[in-house]
Amino acid sequence: MKRGIITNAVNWRSRKLQGKYSFQGLPLSIENQRGSYRQGMSPDGHIWRTFMHADYGYIRLTLGVDGDHVDVYIGTHKHSDKVFIVHQQDPKTKKYDEDKCMLGYETPQEAKAAYLRQYNNPGFFQSMETYDMATFKQMLKERKGMKLKKSYQRGSSMKLFVKGQGSKYTKKVWKNGRWNYTYANNTGTRRPKKLFMHTVKKNLGGSTGGAFLIELPNGEQKVIKQSTCESHLREEQTANSIYETLGVAVPHTSLKQSTKGLVQVSDYVEGVPLASLSGEDREAANKHLRRGFVADALLGNWDVLGMENDNVIWDGSKA
Repeated sequence: MKRGIITNAVNWRSRKLQGKYSFQGLPLSIENQRGSYRQGMSPDGHIWRTFMHADYGYIRLTLGVDGDHVDVYIGTHKHSDKVFIVHQQDPKTKKYDEDKCMLGYETPQEAKAAYLRQYNNPGFFQSMETYDMATFKQMLKERKGMKLKKSYQRGSSMKLFVKGQGSKYTKKVWKNGRWNYTYANNTGTRRPKKLFMHTVKKNLGGSTGGAFLIELPNGEQKVIKQSTCESHLREEQTANSIYETLGVAVPHTSLKQSTKGLVQVSDYVEGVPLASLSGEDREAANKHLRRGFVADALLGNWDVLGMENDNVIWDGSKA
């Protein structure tokens, strides 16, 4: 994660992947390796932290019911052709939430035990189904954005509620090979309106999907960031909110729904990268950074400075 006034910091507070590999032909991105800790914030503001007993990540080029990639836990049996799909629920309402796919396990008992080991409340577990790998791969192609169940009618309407902030539609449905959007008073296949009129001034790049410096009609400049994994943007937004609440100097950010999916919009502030500072300016910037150490430790932000001290921008008064 990065903090500070942002101009060209590309991967600002994104969760860096801990690995990538292929599992029986499935392209996996690993967010947390076995033996690491995963942390975040629940909707009620509770900060949680859990030890990972298995590799955890997602299958690239897939779409789950929550709008993100399909999540997976990876066991130790690399040659097992069985896939166990856990249908997860809200432990309070008992309503279906999303799927967690257990790969690399040999028996349903082993897969269920591995899943429950990651949660402090067994109420998250709703049910589980077993498939062979070939069937599972076909389901990933045919059921984008839907619950991963084999028994279904082709073209049936499966609801996908959009949880991103700033969404202009209430839900969307994958039907007949395209998204069907439902708005407050009508249903149609039109896409959401453009986020806002702007001119792209510079492509800032970025491994999470790209960041762009834009200029609005009134001359105001913003940084918009998109990602191939929307959950990363939501996690960044949570971290940004915590930093702001704790009084750490960060640009104000928000999440918006655009024609290309969820994007993060942040204020643009001119400044000098920490790596370019020296003398009194460098010492002043370091002193200001140390004030946010407790917040960095709370969030487990080990990437504050960056590999080349390029994650922090000094604007003359704060970093």
